[in-house]
Amino acid sequence: MKRLFFIALLLPTLSARADYAQIHDTDGHTHLRQQPNRHSRILGKIPTGTYVYLPETDEGGERQNGWRLVYDLRNGRTREGWVHTSRLILVSTYERIPLTATADGFDCLKNGSGVRVKVARFDYAAEQRRFTRGQYGLTHYRGQPVFGTDGTIPQTHYREIAFVRNGQAAVAARSLYGHLFNPYFDDPQETAERSHCHYRAQDDTWFLTAVIADGAAYSEVLFVFRHGRLQQVLASLHPEA
Repeated sequence: MKRLFFIALLLPTLSARADYAQIHDTDGHTHLRQQPNRHSRILGKIPTGTYVYLPETDEGGERQNGWRLVYDLRNGRTREGWVHTSRLILVSTYERIPLTATADGFDCLKNGSGVRVKVARFDYAAEQRRFTRGQYGLTHYRGQPVFGTDGTIPQTHYREIAFVRNGQAAVAARSLYGHLFNPYFDDPQETAERSHCHYRAQDDTWFLTAVIADGAAYSEVLFVFRHGRLQQVLASLHPEA
């Protein structure tokens, strides 16, 4: 329990500045470059509509001359490079919806619709056989890379994530988020403060960002809900963790 409390003290200063963004380019893609200038080597192309992770570090070198350092998380791998800010729409620029702490998680609702999250202790003894262990600890759960731990045994997990509309809850498949561990649990208010919710009215898209950690390393997660369904989950270990 001391480790969970310790990370609760650290996360507000480490995580508040990071963000996710969506690529928007009329060409249908944008270039990921090795350095922050348009003459730099092209590392690859990122299609319009793709979500990328934008970490912020204590060194502050991830913003240069109108460019941002981004992490392309597609295809189960992380590719790092630079994208011009004119090609990025930050998730944090959309309408922010307040979170309300509950006894076992939090709600993020507007006019009765939105996201409902429930957090619980994780029963590792019952799930141990579903993990893959590597040289430095636990690496995969049900075949998916583990986030929120530093190879250690998970203490908490997302018990349920659902989208609520017209009094009905559409519970998301656990296969989308079951590999994410250690959302803060000791205090429901603290749990809510580690997450942020935004809404894009033009296409009925909800965004939930969250920080998950076990005290030794932390990851940042993006949940994307379209038309009342959880459609995409992205997670990245913070580069300074």
